[in-house]
Amino acid sequence: MKRYLFIIVSCFFFLQGNAQMIFTEGNWNTVVAEAKAEKKYIMVDAYTDWCGPCKQMAKNIFPLPQVGDFYNKNFINYKLNMEKGEGVDFARNFQVGVYPSYLFFDSNGTLVHRTVGYKQGPQFIQDGAAALDTTKQLVTNIKKYQFGQRDSETLYNLALGLANAGARDESIENAYLSSLSPAQLITEKNYKFLVQTNGGYRSKTFRTILENRKAFQQMMGGSEVDQFLGENLFRAVQYAGGNRMTSLKDSIVKDIEAYFDSPVKDQYLLYSTMLMLGFEADRGPYYKVMTQYLNSYGQSDAKTLQAYAGEIIQSTSEDDRQQGVKWAQQAVKLEATVAAYEVLATVLLKTGDKAAARKAAESGLALATEKGADETVFREVLRQVQP
Repeated sequence: MKRYLFIIVSCFFFLQGNAQMIFTEGNWNTVVAEAKAEKKYIMVDAYTDWCGPCKQMAKNIFPLPQVGDFYNKNFINYKLNMEKGEGVDFARNFQVGVYPSYLFFDSNGTLVHRTVGYKQGPQFIQDGAAALDTTKQLVTNIKKYQFGQRDSETLYNLALGLANAGARDESIENAYLSSLSPAQLITEKNYKFLVQTNGGYRSKTFRTILENRKAFQQMMGGSEVDQFLGENLFRAVQYAGGNRMTSLKDSIVKDIEAYFDSPVKDQYLLYSTMLMLGFEADRGPYYKVMTQYLNSYGQSDAKTLQAYAGEIIQSTSEDDRQQGVKWAQQAVKLEATVAAYEVLATVLLKTGDKAAARKAAESGLALATEKGADETVFREVLRQVQP
C-alpha cells in the first residue's frame, strides 16, 4: 500500500530511526486490513480544514523524529478530514466533535482510546503509549466501570482518560480521591492527577491542592504549587468581579487568608483587590492599587510592567501617566524586546514627550528590522512626532 511522508526525509535518516510520521493512504477498510496484516494498532488524526490547532500539530509535532519513531513503530497512522468523504460518517459514528481528536483502534478496527487537542511531542507520545496499555485505554476503562469495576487504579486511569479526551467527569474524579487515605493522597502522582483534572476554584480537585498546599509544596516545590493555585484563584476573582458576585469574591479572600502566609498572602490579597477594582467605573482606586501592587511585586516582570503601563496611561492623572512611563522604561531594561519598545514608544507619545517617544521608536524600529518583526507601531509613532 502506498504511503506518504508527512514531510519528506532522506532514506538515510529513515533507516537511522529518525523518520517522521508516516500516514497511510486509502480508505478505512484498507487501513484496517493493513493493521491486521502488520499486527499494529491504528491512530486516526481526526481534523478539519478550518482547525488551527490541527494545522499546528501537522506543522510542529508530526514531523518530530521522536514522534515519528514511536508512532511508525506501533501504529498505522491515518489522517481523516471529518467534514469530507467517509470522514462525515466517521465523525458521526464515533462522536467526534472536538478538533483535533486522536482516535486509537486495535488491529481489528475496534476503538480503544481517544484524546483531543494540541499536544506537545512528549504528551502525544504518552497518549499513544496509553492507547497500547490495556490498563489505561479510555474505552476499555469505561467498559470496566460500566460493569462495576471501582478499584482505585481503574478510577484513576478512567478519570485521567476522560480529562485528556475533553470529557471530565467530576463524580469519577471524586470517587478516586475518596478511595485514598490521607497518607496515600500526598504523592507526586496524585498532584499531577489533580492538576490534569482540575475543574477550577469550586472543584474538589482544585480544593484538594489548596487544602493540602503545604504538604504538596514540600514535595513539589513552593513556586510550582503556588503558581497553579494563584492562576486559578485569580481567574475566579476576575469571574466574580465581572459578574458582580460579591459572595464568590469574599469566599476567595477567606481562602487566601486561611491557606497562605505572608508575604504570599499579602501579595495575593492586593492583586485580588486590584482585579476586583478593575471592573468599577471609577478608575481612580484601581490605578492606585495597581501602582501599589506593581511597585511592590512587579518590578522584575517585564511583561506585567508592559501590560499595566499600557493601561495606566489611560488615566487622567499626570502622576499615574508618569508611573506608566517608569514601568515601560523598566520593562525595556529587563527585556529589550520589540514588544517592550512598542509599549515604551506608545506610552511616551501619549504623555506628549515627543523627543523621548521618537528615540524609543527609533531604537525599536532598528530592533524590529534586525529581527524581521512588524514595524507598524514604530513607523506610526515616528509619523506622529514629526515636526
